[in-house]
Amino acid sequence: MSRPVFDHEIFRIAHPVMQKLVGQAVEAKEFQFYFPDFYKYLKEIKVLILANLFKQLIERFEEKTDMSAIEIEKRVDKILFDRQLLNHVIGYCQTNELYLADEYLINDLLQHDEILKIFQNCYDFFWLKIKEYDEINHPISFQKILPIHLKNNNLYLPNLLLEWDIEQLFLDYLSIFIDYHQFNNSKINKENITQQPNAEEAKLVLSKLFKYNSPLPAYNKSFIDASSYDLDATSPEYLSLNIHLDENLNNLPVIINDFLHHLIARKIDRDRKGFNTTIPINEMHFKKIHQARNQLDIVINASSPLKRADTVLSALISLIFYEEVFRRKILEGEPFKFQTINFANLSFEYFDIKLTKDEKVSLEEASTNDLKECINQSNEYDLAQHMDNLYRLISGCKDFKLETSPKKIIDGKIESIFCTKDGALYTHKISKDSLKKTTPDTLSLLSSKLSNLLSL
Repeated sequence: MSRPVFDHEIFRIAHPVMQKLVGQAVEAKEFQFYFPDFYKYLKEIKVLILANLFKQLIERFEEKTDMSAIEIEKRVDKILFDRQLLNHVIGYCQTNELYLADEYLINDLLQHDEILKIFQNCYDFFWLKIKEYDEINHPISFQKILPIHLKNNNLYLPNLLLEWDIEQLFLDYLSIFIDYHQFNNSKINKENITQQPNAEEAKLVLSKLFKYNSPLPAYNKSFIDASSYDLDATSPEYLSLNIHLDENLNNLPVIINDFLHHLIARKIDRDRKGFNTTIPINEMHFKKIHQARNQLDIVINASSPLKRADTVLSALISLIFYEEVFRRKILEGEPFKFQTINFANLSFEYFDIKLTKDEKVSLEEASTNDLKECINQSNEYDLAQHMDNLYRLISGCKDFKLETSPKKIIDGKIESIFCTKDGALYTHKISKDSLKKTTPDTLSLLSSKLSNLLSL
């Protein structure tokens, strides 16, 4: 049987990351639930902005360096994805505010006013595309409702347009979850595992998470800024945390954690001079900051329903189930009509349209009935199909060794999947009987909105 928590560094690092990623996925899916057609359109806009940014940065590198085309592309990819320039640009499209320009860009490529110009051009392009959508789909107006919806729900637009999918995150976490049991664990298979993972072992296990950027923090009025008091300095020497007195105080742990992250990143950038110098990182310099961030992660995630390691796994399996139900019911139904009904309901709330209690009840009943008419009810997805889907998904990954009950694999007949890895002492069991309860319960725990789709 799996333990709820593990007393080693792999769990202490991976668990808060997974809590954030699952939370981000839930926010994205709630947004998509309300606006399925518009969500698809936003992702198309993001692709167009990416192509534009890629072209502009390639041109700047070609103008200012003598690097090869391959090396330029590698650096541009690093800036856009690893350093999240694309996501910061999408965030600017929401806020129209840029406080902290990327140190790599300043050192190697652009002045601050040039960076701001690129961001502003993307902002103008983004809202032009939103206007075009509204003109085609009148009387819907996302120019009005999108900023209100994001603000009212404390959402940050780049966190909603995921660059990864739940199925891959599930496979990566399943591998990490099995590895959790390899260290400092109680008896498994009559072997008492007491050793802590060394640095190389931890890095190898955690490497599966390196491709996932943590969601960018969303807070309303405070900001982090960089400045310099030396007129000859090539980049800012001071990092400032500006906390607005009207800031929601519950955001403080997130803000401080984000500030510490930026402090580490800017110091490393400054020492390395952007891309220009490669130097080893002395992790001991940052040991106390890492410890402080670990404690802040505990505070930030204190209200998370995902306290246990196995609950994270259940959440991912439940979200895969939800995705397939959503695809069949909504995307294969009438997604635009479904979106229009949601838009109308939100308009009553956001634009403060006064209704009596009886009118509200009538509106809710009519809305529920209208939503059901938009849904494709001819292609149900059940737990037997879900078990088949999970087996195909896991068996397609070379990391795992699988057995099933019954041993002969027949579609719709898999009762249990037993999953392990070469050399692992722990085997994880996924049971259809268990999923009957954990799937709806976990979805309710994660989001009432997502859970409600199952009953439509």
